Amino acid sequence: MGELGAVTIALWGSLVQASWVLVRVSAFVVTAPVLGARAAPGRIRLMLAVVLTPLIAISVPPVEPPALFGSLWWLMMIINVAVGLMLGLLLQLLFEALMLSAEMISALAGLSFAQVNDPMRGTTSPVLGSMLTAFASLLFLAMDGHHALIRLLWLSFTAVPMAGQWAGPPWMALAGLLVPMLEAGISLALPVLASLLTVQLGFGLVSRAAPALNLFAIGLPAALLALLLLLWLWLPEMGAPLSAYWAAMFEHIGAALQAAP
Repeated sequence: MGELGAVTIALWGSLVQASWVLVRVSAFVVTAPVLGARAAPGRIRLMLAVVLTPLIAISVPPVEPPALFGSLWWLMMIINVAVGLMLGLLLQLLFEALMLSAEMISALAGLSFAQVNDPMRGTTSPVLGSMLTAFASLLFLAMDGHHALIRLLWLSFTAVPMAGQWAGPPWMALAGLLVPMLEAGISLALPVLASLLTVQLGFGLVSRAAPALNLFAIGLPAALLALLLLLWLWLPEMGAPLSAYWAAMFEHIGAALQAAP
């Protein structure tokens, strides 16, 4: 009877641990970039969470099971959901640098009024932003970014144990990702912004030299033509710096999670 009771307690502890892992993984999959894209079917995301749960659950330290539906059980559920959501939202900053670049380029090229529905984010975004998001998603998968996401999710169970503290030094370090995101967004868009600004200055000089010339009729088409030419030159060269930015961010996040006490 004693052995049966020990087996029952161990089985119950495994089920409780798996439930906590499942809610954290599910919250992460919903909010993580690419994995949590609105264009991805909900069943695929659910299947991914179910497949990842046992793979991660067997590698995390066991915990003492609390009472079923007790206050501690619910508290741990809420904490694990919060950790998964926070980590997924922080990783969304990897793609917000591109959206920042698209917003600045669209505003300077006169395309800020052209908004389309972005299926990857579930909101409206500039036409250029949707194109860059699709390009970045393919590049992200090509460089095995989804493997890095799963690794960071696994490291989160070491940094923030299922029954441990969830607010500590790692989250303060991860919150510092906002500054590199802004720097990356500006640096990625800087060549196109400088070229478009030169085009706008050229139109300004022409308007002063020939005031009778209707620049509104030729200004926007010329700016769009210049933008298309710049994108043709810019997009093939954007892969290397974007991949380097993502690799640096993955390394920074991984180091912050591994340095957790």
